Amino acid sequence: MTETTREPSNIAYADETNYNVGRYRGLALITMRIEDSTKLSDNLRKIITESGITEFKWVDLRGARFRFAAQKMIDFSIQNSFDKSMRIDILIWDTEDNRHRVQGRDDIANLERMYYHLFKNVMHRRWSRETTWMLNPDKNSAINWEGLLAFLKMANLNETLKKSLKWETFRRYAIEFGIRRIEPKDSKDEPFIQLADLFAGIAVYSRSKYDYFEKWKDHGTRQTRLFEENPESCIILSKADEERCLILNYFNNNCKRKKLGVSLKMNKGLKTLDPTKPINFWWYEPQHDADKAPLRKCDH
Repeated sequence: MTETTREPSNIAYADETNYNVGRYRGLALITMRIEDSTKLSDNLRKIITESGITEFKWVDLRGARFRFAAQKMIDFSIQNSFDKSMRIDILIWDTEDNRHRVQGRDDIANLERMYYHLFKNVMHRRWSRETTWMLNPDKNSAINWEGLLAFLKMANLNETLKKSLKWETFRRYAIEFGIRRIEPKDSKDEPFIQLADLFAGIAVYSRSKYDYFEKWKDHGTRQTRLFEENPESCIILSKADEERCLILNYFNNNCKRKKLGVSLKMNKGLKTLDPTKPINFWWYEPQHDADKAPLRKCDH
């Protein structure tokens, strides 16, 4: 699918996690110049292949092979982000906040809105206004990408939404994204979509299971708190939790070494206080009282 005036200068890879499951949901967007993308993609593909796996998925992080792959992918990400070869932006939202705690919430429509917010903040604010884009999302996304392209072009906004926004400003932002092409890719063929999956997964895990991480740090074993005086407060980590805590700790320590401004303990979850940093974990907060998640059409 193509929207064309000139060839795009930059490329963006996107993936989502838990769009309709659990309290916390997340999106990851990895952006870079097209001239850098082939070399970076080849290097990342080599890391994944040499780790002995055909495709990295956060949900499959349950043993040493995927853990070693995740560590190498993290090293790659931190180094190339630190060198300004690419950006990694992750948006996390809480379905129990004032925006999302509504009856009849349309999770797919809300996911589209969250993609919009992420595009606006990354494509419009973190790269130059002259930048034009090719977008490569995971083809297995819940999103209808034809519909999202129309959304970005302002073709399908309903009257209620139009009235709730400064229409001309909203239209100008959409034009300035400069998205020329949207080409969904199969994640097993595109290593950067696998990397987006890793970052979306670690972001949501850091918030939803932060108490697990603290227990893991204190005890370093699956048998955590077996002899707790109050059995009801006992937390026993699964093998998957063990591996994910190891990766979360590895990522956090390496961010600290590079002084990337990523906080974990302060907010009980990964969060970047300065959004200009090259690895940015952004927690969405309702913008005003009228900022509510969209409802399913049958619930209007």
